[in-house]
Amino acid sequence: MPPKRRKLLGRRTAAASADRAARASETPEQTSLRLSQMDSSSAARLSMESAAARTERLASAASTMSSRRARLSVEERSLQNSQGAVPVARLRASQSPTQKTLRRLRDACFRSLESPEQTTSRRHRNTRATAASRALEQPQETAHRRFRNALSTASARALESPAQTTVRRIINARSTASARALESPAQTTVRRVRNTRSTASTRVAENSEVRRQRLENISSFRASLNGVTSPSTSFWSNVAYNYDCTVKYSARRDVQIGAMDKVCTFCNAKKWAGEQPGLCCSGGKIKLPSLDEPPQPLRDLLLGTTSHFLEAIRKYNCCFQMTSFGVKAISEGGWMPTFKVQGQVYHLMGSLLADQEEPPQFLQIYFLADYNEQVDAHLGILPSDISIGPR
Repeated sequence: MPPKRRKLLGRRTAAASADRAARASETPEQTSLRLSQMDSSSAARLSMESAAARTERLASAASTMSSRRARLSVEERSLQNSQGAVPVARLRASQSPTQKTLRRLRDACFRSLESPEQTTSRRHRNTRATAASRALEQPQETAHRRFRNALSTASARALESPAQTTVRRIINARSTASARALESPAQTTVRRVRNTRSTASTRVAENSEVRRQRLENISSFRASLNGVTSPSTSFWSNVAYNYDCTVKYSARRDVQIGAMDKVCTFCNAKKWAGEQPGLCCSGGKIKLPSLDEPPQPLRDLLLGTTSHFLEAIRKYNCCFQMTSFGVKAISEGGWMPTFKVQGQVYHLMGSLLADQEEPPQFLQIYFLADYNEQVDAHLGILPSDISIGPR
């Protein structure tokens, strides 16, 4: 004999009225006990149900529910959905992580048994229901929903492992690609316009701090795609004056450029690994002539056994300069770690002949008639710590 079904409390019978009165006077403990007993009885009854009986029961329930919902108006359906969402939200809020996992697995199993037509119908039905529900939202409700969804998404992604994050991104990319492949040109245009307007309105409302954080996130994301650990702006802010011994700067991939050990196959130029292949000679298109052998005595000075000339080569070079450095320097007072200029950097040449009371300088030295005077003037520029041997 099949198990006896529950009484319908909505019937206008004495038994139904008595049951309604009894339930209205129940304490919370009695209600919880009654519901747990009903759950146990229902679970025991369903466990003895055969597959055919279960399929028939679900089909009958779906048909009954579909016919009931078909008779509802839009307002009645919206009211019913909002009323039904409250207990569902309470139930899910009270679920433990294990219960949530089991519920999601059960839903996934049910959806895996769907046919493609059933899946498409369900998605269209959910889309229409979501659109109708959001069309009735107030601006405050929309903002609250988006904030709640953002918090839920952030908390879920914070618990993800790197492998789960990768899988989620791949699934989202495939889903987005498949959805956009089915778009018509008009739908694509509408989507792009809608996204552009949404982005513009969001960026107009953001302050400087939010904008800075957004740009840093974009930079970090792009760097992660290239396999580079991109530091934030706060990391590089005055990093030279705030050295942290706990940070291994040489291990950071964004500042480690490696050794200059890459040799061009065309011109034999040494380069770093990150430099472009054709940076030196455009892939062999540019061919420079070989350097001539330096004349004597310059060759002996450059290739000799002593390193004195190479160590003081900049000082020797200053002896033969023809112009001086001209610029408008900026002095801000106090200690300045950098040399600041304003305007253009230029060379001061002056007159070709020195005044009678002034010693010749720069290009004026080359216009001295006596060769020995030229040599003495050049040597007079050298610092006193450089000793010159016999001429």
